[in-house]
Amino acid sequence: MITPPEQLLSYRSRRSVKNSCKLDIFSILSDEIVLMILQWLPKRTLSVCAMVCQRWRRVVYDESLWERIDLTNQVLRPDQVGYVLQRNPAILRMSQVEVVSPLFKEIASTMEDFLCHVQYLDLSMALISPKDLAELLGKCRDLKKLSLEHCITDTNVCLSIAANTELEVLNMSQCYQLDVAGLEEILVNCTELLELNLAWTKLDSDCIDVVCKLVNENIRQLNLSGCLKFMKDSHVKELVSRCSCITQLDLSDCTELTELSLEAISKYLCDIEQLSFSRCYNILPNRYVKLVNIKSLQYLNIFGLMHSDQLETYKQTFKSVQLNEQEFSTIARPTVGIRRTSIWGLRVRD
Repeated sequence: MITPPEQLLSYRSRRSVKNSCKLDIFSILSDEIVLMILQWLPKRTLSVCAMVCQRWRRVVYDESLWERIDLTNQVLRPDQVGYVLQRNPAILRMSQVEVVSPLFKEIASTMEDFLCHVQYLDLSMALISPKDLAELLGKCRDLKKLSLEHCITDTNVCLSIAANTELEVLNMSQCYQLDVAGLEEILVNCTELLELNLAWTKLDSDCIDVVCKLVNENIRQLNLSGCLKFMKDSHVKELVSRCSCITQLDLSDCTELTELSLEAISKYLCDIEQLSFSRCYNILPNRYVKLVNIKSLQYLNIFGLMHSDQLETYKQTFKSVQLNEQEFSTIARPTVGIRRTSIWGLRVRD
C-alpha cells in the first residue's frame, strides 16, 4: 500500500516548536565536544559564556582556550591582570596597555604563591609602575622572550627578569632607570640569552663593562646603539673576542669608536651578517673598506656618514653587501614592519 504524500508530512503545533527551543543541546554533548566548539569563539565571547552556568565556566576556563591572549591598548583595572595570568596563557601581548594600580587588590591573597606559565610576553610601551611591573614579572618563571621597550626597569624589575633563567630574547630598548646592579643580575642569571637589545638605555661606562664581560658568549644578536661617548674601542674588542658567534651587531651612535673597532670585528666576527655603525662620526667613511673581506657580511648600515654620491661609490666596492637598507633595528623586537597580529612570529589573535 502506498502512503499518501500528505501523511509523510508531520504537523507540529506552535506549542511543540516553542518547547523544542528550550532543549539544551549542549547538555547531551561531552565536555570535549563543547570545548571544540568554544575554541572558535573570540575571547570576549568566552568571557560571557563563562557566566552561563558552572559547567560552562569549568569548560571555558580550560587552558587550551587561553593559550594566546592579546590585550593591546587596553586599560586594565586592578585584578584584571591577575585574572588573565590565572588563565595560564603561553603567549601574552600587553603592548601599550595602561595598568591601573594596584596590580592585585581583591585577589591579592590568591596571587601570593601563584606562578603563571607565560613564555612570550610583550609589554612594549606599557604604562605600568615599576612596582607593578616587578610584581607582574615576579609571577613568571618560564619566559623565553620578553619585550619591555620604553618601560621603567629599576633594580627590582631586573631581579624579577633574572628569575627567568631560560630567557632567550630580551628587548629593553629605551628603558629607564636601568643600573649596573640590575643589569648584572640579568646577565649573570640569564645565561641562555641569544638576542639582547639595550639601545638608548643610557648605559654608562660601568654598565657597558658589565655587558662586555658577562653577556652570554654564545649570543647571536646584540644592540648597544646610543651609548654615545661611553662606548670605547676597548669595549668592542673585549666583546667581540668573547662573543665570536654574533651575527647581528648594532653600534650606531657610539661616537667615540674608531677604525680599531672595525679591525676587531674583522678579526673575531667571522659569521657577522648585519652590522650597523650609523652616525659613528669618529670613523672616516673610507675606513669601512676594512670590512670588505668579511664574506658573511650581508647588510651594512652607515647612515649619516656620507653623501649619496659617496654611497654609490661604496656600493660598487661592497658588491655583495647591501648598504643602508635597514634604517631601524629589529633585534629582539616582537613586531617588525606593519604586522600587528603576532609577536616574534607567533600568532596572538584568534
